[in-house]
Formats: sequence, C-alpha cells, structure tokens
Amino acid sequence: MSAINFTIEGPKSSAGNTPKADVPFDEVSHWIDVTPSQRVVVLNPVIDTIALTVTAQSALKYLTPSVALADTQATSATYWNGIFNRVAEEASDPTQELIHWSKRRIPKYKKTVDLLIPGQDATALLSVDPTQKSMAPLRLEFSVSKLGKTGIKELANRWSEIDIDNVAFQALWLDARITRVDIAVDILNLDISDLVVFNPAVWKIWSAASASTGMQTHQFYLKKANKKSPFLDPKSRSDLLVYDKREEQLAHGNEPRFDQIAHVRVEASRQSKSFLRNLPKLTYPFQGWEFQRPASLPPPYEAWIWKLFFDSARVRGYEAAKMLVPEHIWEKGDHLLDKFYEGDLINEQSIWPDWDKTLQKSSIRQILDWSKSDLHDLLPGQKGTLYFTSP
Repeated sequence: MSAINFTIEGPKSSAGNTPKADVPFDEVSHWIDVTPSQRVVVLNPVIDTIALTVTAQSALKYLTPSVALADTQATSATYWNGIFNRVAEEASDPTQELIHWSKRRIPKYKKTVDLLIPGQDATALLSVDPTQKSMAPLRLEFSVSKLGKTGIKELANRWSEIDIDNVAFQALWLDARITRVDIAVDILNLDISDLVVFNPAVWKIWSAASASTGMQTHQFYLKKANKKSPFLDPKSRSDLLVYDKREEQLAHGNEPRFDQIAHVRVEASRQSKSFLRNLPKLTYPFQGWEFQRPASLPPPYEAWIWKLFFDSARVRGYEAAKMLVPEHIWEKGDHLLDKFYEGDLINEQSIWPDWDKTLQKSSIRQILDWSKSDLHDLLPGQKGTLYFTSP
C-alpha cells in the first residue's frame, strides 16, 4: 500500500505561481494553519548522523575457544591488530573501488577510510587503531538518512572484505556505544528568516547569508566567552544548528525534495557514551530551546511591517530597529509584540512521542535489533570456533 500524501502550498511567487509539494502523511508530526492560505508542516524527528564505537568484546569472548581471561584478551589483541592491518591493505589496494583512504581525520585514531555505498550518495567513515589503549578499537560514522536499509547490507559487505570469516557484521553491535547522534526536525513552508530560535543561555548567534537568497545558517554560542577575544571568537558553540535544507540540497547539485516549498532543518547534536541498545531511551534533544514563528495579525497590523522590524532587530539590535519604525505604526503594534511569536513548532509534547516511530522506520533499526539480540542467534553453532585467517 502506497503512503498517503499530504499536500502543502507555498505563498505565490512574483510570477503568480503557487508552489506545491506532497509529503508522505506518515512523516508528518503536526501542522499549523498560520493563515487561511499558509500551512506550516513539522515532520517527525529523524536521525541524521550517528557515530558508534565498537569493541566486539562480547562476540570475541563468545567465539574464543578458551574462557580464560588472558586467552580472551590475547585473542582480542590479535584480532584487532589483524583488522588494523587489513584496513590499511584494502585502502592501499589500487584495484579496490569501495574502500579508500579518507581525507577526514578522526582525532586519536591512526587510520580512517571511506566505505563507499554503490548506487547511493552515501559514505560511511571507518576509523581504527586508536592512539590510546583505553579507547574502542573501531569507530564508525554514517548518515542514517542517506544510507537507507540497503546501505546497511552494503556496510556488511564492506566489513566482510576487511574481516574475512572471523566476526560477522551483525555480532559487532552488542557492546557498541554511541559517541554522537544528530537528531533533525524539518519545518516546511516557513522561511528560515521567519524562524526565531531562543535559549537564555545563548549570548551570540553567528549567521551565514547569501546575497541572493538571504539567511541560510544559524549557529548558536553559549555564555562562556573566550577570554582573549570574546567578540571575535566565541568558543562555546552549542549543540544546535539551524539551516536552509532546500538551499543545501541545491548547493550539492540535488533536486530539493519538496520542490519550491521552504524547508528548514533544526538539528541537535548529542554527545553520549550510552550503549547503542539504549537509543530508544534517548531524551528530548531540544531541551531549553524555543522555536517560534510569526503569528497572523489582523489589519491594520500588516505582517510584513513586523517582519521588516524583526529582520532589522536581528542586525541592528532591538532598540535601534525600534527607532526606525514610524511612531504611528509602532503605537498600533507595540502591545502585540509579545503575541507576535508563537512557540508551537517544536516542543517535547508535539514531536518526541514520535521518537519510537522514527526508530521503527530508520535504517538503523536492523543494527539496533542486533545490539539487543542473543549471540546464540547471531552466531549459531560458532561458540568457541574463532580461528584467524591469515591476511
């Protein structure tokens, strides 16, 4: 059965056209009728990028013929040294098309490679051989949304080229931990310039704008200034990023998913040391943040006047912008300023009950299921049978 589509219409363009886009209804968290002609749609949260660390401790203990701790530790050391060497060999092989040395560097890991996913605009980042013995021997980072369910199978194929018949891909995840997970919420039919983000702990907002299309990105810095040059180089960047997703897709040469409809992404990056199997218990990632939109004002309080005022306030500051508004207009709308913005876009009550739905539909669901499985089911008949294949 095909998904039921939810149709939204954007404001008329200067040419008189009304852009439209269809959204699968099961992706919609809620919508807001801002005016009789404008409906803002908020989608369910999605996992954008996740970074995982792997020790394979449970799998190696299960596969090691002896149960003695010293034997298990020796097996683990031998196994991972073999993996480190195999990664280097595969990445250095000129005939190997799907495993390449990466241009990115992950701190405290000596080797980082790109695992290419055929037929998809997706790459997983694999880092091995840590500089400290206390660190996990393997780190894997990938875009969950780009990878897709077929991408998980391709990751398993890349792993089988590195680890030849020792520890199966599905057995790696019982001890896997999350180091970072990026949770994104998409807002449709609302320009990024009309989205106001507030957090009392924020003291600086750094924004990037295009001369042709206007505001595109907001980064937020917390009240912990760099002592040397707090106005030029604030160091405490928050875990929140807001950007124009439609413009990002165009910049990468891709067709915007929702055509001409405005598409803003709000993304929170959570640092963690939690086991992967606890991902369903992740708490609401936007705690402390308010996401507000312009309200619809009755005549004579034309909304465009107040949009101009708030655009000016962002650049000049509130008091300086207020001085630019003619007094007769200010008197009409001053008492409505506290009602002009409504915080009904993203909040815990509206989007976080859908977190379980996100996981059920996500491509990471398969790995998440493996992380909660029994090794007897993942590796049937293989207990105590680990024998290394010489590279």
